[in-house]
Amino acid sequence: LKRVPLEELKAVEKFDYSEDETLAAVFTTLKEHPEDIEKYPRLKNYELRDDKLYWKDGLENDRIVVPCGQRVPLIKEYHDHPLGGHFGHEKVYASLRRNFYWPNMRDLIQRYISSCDACQKNKAWNQKPLGQPIIPGVPGERWELVSTDFCGPFPKSSNGNDYVMVVTDHLSKMAYAIPCKKSVTAQQAAELFFNTVFRHHGIPKRILSDRGPQFISSFWRELWKKTGTSVSFTAPYNPKANAQTERYNRTFEI
Repeated sequence: LKRVPLEELKAVEKFDYSEDETLAAVFTTLKEHPEDIEKYPRLKNYELRDDKLYWKDGLENDRIVVPCGQRVPLIKEYHDHPLGGHFGHEKVYASLRRNFYWPNMRDLIQRYISSCDACQKNKAWNQKPLGQPIIPGVPGERWELVSTDFCGPFPKSSNGNDYVMVVTDHLSKMAYAIPCKKSVTAQQAAELFFNTVFRHHGIPKRILSDRGPQFISSFWRELWKKTGTSVSFTAPYNPKANAQTERYNRTFEI
């Protein structure tokens, strides 16, 4: 991205709200129908001055509202500039929010800085080690290694089902989407598995799942222990570890 001087970013002609889906309607309403402000409470925090939107939160100075086309160059100015020092997202956010505002501001700043090549190469990692990643081995037979998860919510069916229990075979990639309710228990999940998967493919040697309440319950673990099936759990907040089922969930939701 080309570096844009801060003075130009603050210039009126550099802010085109017509290309921003969210702010275009706000800008048009304030400019052409200011009487409608009372109808829409969310507009009360916006103010139009000389064709530039300002955000009033009542706590700090009025902040300039930045349209989508100028947000990344503005972050680049504050973060990549030699005076910016490639600070972390919290410091960059604190600096930007003194004068600027846009929806989901913190999230965009964090995503930009996490993709900064210089930061990734030169900054020290101060977190605890995440541990040695373990890649599941390739199963020798179909339905030997399976992964399971719950997907939803969906519109309720005539039976009151609004979720599905997804069971995926790691070798053949075959998957079952079993209708169920959001309130499904460990006992009910086991019944769904036995009625749908076990009757056709038998008992698996290993089941991979996340740490949902149904899967970490003593009933679920003790049940599979009795059948000789090992139960493995993914790391918390790490859906990539259960990629087979998560990929099927994405297809199913579409």
